[in-house]
Amino acid sequence: MRRGALLVLGLVTSSVLTGCGFLEELAHPPVTPVAAPVSTTPRPTPTPPPATPVLTAQLLDDRQLPGGPFRGSLLVDAHPVTAGLPPLDVTFPTDCGLEEATTRHLAVDLTFTDRPGAVTVVSAGVSVSGPAVDAGVVGLFVESSDSDVWYCRDGDRTPSADHLVLGATEATTVTAYLVVGPDAPDDALTGLTVALTDLRDPVAGGSGRDGPWTVVGGPASSCLDAPGGLCVSVG
Repeated sequence: MRRGALLVLGLVTSSVLTGCGFLEELAHPPVTPVAAPVSTTPRPTPTPPPATPVLTAQLLDDRQLPGGPFRGSLLVDAHPVTAGLPPLDVTFPTDCGLEEATTRHLAVDLTFTDRPGAVTVVSAGVSVSGPAVDAGVVGLFVESSDSDVWYCRDGDRTPSADHLVLGATEATTVTAYLVVGPDAPDDALTGLTVALTDLRDPVAGGSGRDGPWTVVGGPASSCLDAPGGLCVSVG
């Protein structure tokens, strides 16, 4: 009887002690580590440096036409050099031998603004010159190009001249891209001159009578070898 009582007492004591541990676990449950929340906010895209105004010119078409004389302003902004191909609908790798990873470009915005209600246009030849152009490593690609211009007509040689048309609305911007490939030196996009020549108004208030624009004011820069044209240094 005594051994049995002792055995029962031992079992009861063990159960009580075991129960205490169980109660302790209930009172203080183990803490499960919580993973840090994963941010779903996209990383902000770096804002490219702003363009720099490099030329402002006031234009006049003083012909005696209905709605005339016509006036407008031309603003030229130059962007910093950017890595990669310009955003144009051109098959650069196939037509020009230019690849995204080894190409740089400098964008030049040309904005023409006329008075509200006027219907005028600036038609002009545009070209780029400089030592790197002479060396054949700088190409010119105009967003609103002449349909007769075929980029990289001579194999992978990029053009250095084109034609553009601005206007028919109150403010129109066209971008010209100066482009260099992998063989160009680091400073190829510096010391360049963009020239706008033979500035004409082929619309003239809807008359359809083509005539010249005259530069009449503003801190414009004339071209020494193209009277009536505008030249500006970029890069």
